[in-house]
Amino acid sequence: MKRLLKSIFTFRVLALAALLAVVALAVYTALGGVREAGRSNAVAPASQREAAVKVQAQRQTDPQNIFFLGDQKQSGCLVCHGDPKLTKVVDGKPKSFYVDINDLKAGPHKDIACTACHKDFGPSSHVQKSSDWKEQASLACIRCHEHNPQYIDYSKGIHGQLALQSMLGKGGLKPPMCGDCHKGHKIKKLKGNPEGKAGLRADAQMICGDCHGDYWKSYDDYYHGRAFKTGASDAPSCWDCHGYHTVLPKRSADSMVSESNLPRTCDKCHSGSTPEFVDYAKMIHGTARVRDANIVYSNLQKVLSEISAIIGGRAEKAGEGTGESK
Repeated sequence: MKRLLKSIFTFRVLALAALLAVVALAVYTALGGVREAGRSNAVAPASQREAAVKVQAQRQTDPQNIFFLGDQKQSGCLVCHGDPKLTKVVDGKPKSFYVDINDLKAGPHKDIACTACHKDFGPSSHVQKSSDWKEQASLACIRCHEHNPQYIDYSKGIHGQLALQSMLGKGGLKPPMCGDCHKGHKIKKLKGNPEGKAGLRADAQMICGDCHGDYWKSYDDYYHGRAFKTGASDAPSCWDCHGYHTVLPKRSADSMVSESNLPRTCDKCHSGSTPEFVDYAKMIHGTARVRDANIVYSNLQKVLSEISAIIGGRAEKAGEGTGESK
């Protein structure tokens, strides 16, 4: 019996010793892991810190080549859209989706993220959520508090009324939105910037003429249209007479070119304008029509055209006689 009790006691001692050994080994391993973690969190050598700083600087100065997922700034988008070769086949034709970073840097929105305007695209998702992403971006200007007065004026005009109700204009044309006139990536700063205003005037045909081609073509009187198209700085642009954000049809009583408001509009350049003076306004877009209605002028033009044709015919015959081709 004593021998049995002695064996049981010995077994318990050995088991307890083994258990203590296992616990000690576990504690040692854990402490070693903590020390290794401490080493990994230690301050990196100076060379490594300098390399990290260079990478961060490159991300900021060369966003076309560096991309990190989830970035809200322009760099994420320009990884692809900064490539001049980025194209997509649309309606059977290749269309460029390249964005020149220099255009962004030269504009007033150089520090604004792409997704501030392209709300339906995100840094981690490139899924188009809206029915028309161009429409979303073109109206994004109204989200900025500084543009509230312009938005209110725009909503009162014919363009804004149609656009905000998703209606089409004459000829089935889409009404212009902010980005259609001011552009997007190449937008020009206007306030306190004469160069930006001059650039806007230079784009008048794109802004107004591309939709109102007949009016652009007929804007050809000597003092206004012809002078403006040849670069005269004191000649009126389309919006100087018709307004810009609150553009209204002539039949509207509030239109700048309505019969009652026209003297006031002309008075901006021609001080003391009277109803008799502004009678000339019908020549601004109607020069050809007015001249053709004048019997003396129209007959004179016919005679001059016939003389020109006769002279041209004789010159051509003279060229054939000498063996020269005209």
